Amino acid sequence: MSQPKEGSSEPQPVDDNEVFVKNVGGVKKSRLYGIGSEISTYCSIASFSGTSPATGHSHELEDKLQLMQEENNLLRDQFKDLQDQHQKIQEQNEKMQEEMNKQMQERKQMQEEMHKQMQEMQRQMQEQMKSQLAAFFRGDNDQ
Repeated sequence: MSQPKEGSSEPQPVDDNEVFVKNVGGVKKSRLYGIGSEISTYCSIASFSGTSPATGHSHELEDKLQLMQEENNLLRDQFKDLQDQHQKIQEQNEKMQEEMNKQMQERKQMQEEMHKQMQEMQRQMQEQMKSQLAAFFRGDNDQ
């Protein structure tokens, strides 16, 4: 038991964990040196900020921590979903780009083919005109 508070005749209960923490030198840089990895079996380091928290406050903090962990997990899931959606959109974009490139190549080939056909038609028309002009000047007006 510890000393009674001023104005109180009842002694306050002693927190064994707080006494231990003070005896090993306290919490430094959010660590409790001297206890090793067994700190989790005794208590939370966060509870040693200088005074012993009330049990209700400790439960409230644990509840908040649990809620934050659940929110964190939810956010991780949402982030994963967004990453998956992003990946699908990228894949769709790549497919669309490939299709567009293919269509552009086909269009280019069609234009080249049409250009060749137009050149051939132009050549044929020139031949016909030459032939008709030659016939006209020879006097072969059958028309």
